Amino acid sequence: MGSYLLVNLAIATGISADAVIVTLANLRRFDRPSVVWRWSSAVGLTHWLLPFVGFLGGWWLLRYPALRAAVYGVAALAMAGLARNAFRGALAAEVEGAVPADRAFPTWGLVWAVSLDALATGPGKVSAAATWSTAQMAWSFVIVGATVAIYVFGAGLVAWRLCIRVGRESGDGHRMAGWRTVFLALETFTFGAFAGLGLDRAVAELTTALGVGALPLGALAWASVAAVGGLWVRWGRRMYRGQLRAVVAEFASRDG
Repeated sequence: MGSYLLVNLAIATGISADAVIVTLANLRRFDRPSVVWRWSSAVGLTHWLLPFVGFLGGWWLLRYPALRAAVYGVAALAMAGLARNAFRGALAAEVEGAVPADRAFPTWGLVWAVSLDALATGPGKVSAAATWSTAQMAWSFVIVGATVAIYVFGAGLVAWRLCIRVGRESGDGHRMAGWRTVFLALETFTFGAFAGLGLDRAVAELTTALGVGALPLGALAWASVAAVGGLWVRWGRRMYRGQLRAVVAEFASRDG
């Protein structure tokens, strides 16, 4: 029983890493405990269901590397889309002075983006089916999903407390805009890194299937981070001005 629990905890730790990192990267959005509950519950649910679906279709994914590549590719596109939306929203705020729509957080797009790679972990349990009973296999998915939810909930609580603390200590608009810009940078770099990592995995699966030379591991992830860095070099000042205008708009609405 001890080894059974240890295996499931190790799986949960591995597949929850991206969700935990994205949680901390979206620090500015966790301004209420209800956001923590919604986010951790949704991520825990998808990390229970998607590995189960992947296990049921495991022989397909094990047989066809192109399907695994497609899963990682879709996850990469989802992350890239989130990074693009973050940049577009911040740049629009510079012109419109709009307050970012954090009340809509978390979105299912972000939940699926951090969960799609869990679909490809299901086939990994096919080999364990030879030694586990049916009940152990069924409970394995529940244990992993619940553990992921606990990890993400803990990260969400940390994000919520830091968000409240930063809000209290940032009494002037420039300081608050500065903090928001830092959090926005962390968010976009995280999305970019995971987009590159998903693409890196997709390419690795395809090159393995085709029997051709593979790119150095992590090359595309680092290239994505460099690309996001280039965008910040180009648009960094505009991003800060957008956050400052949003903060001024918030202060004006409170005073009104």
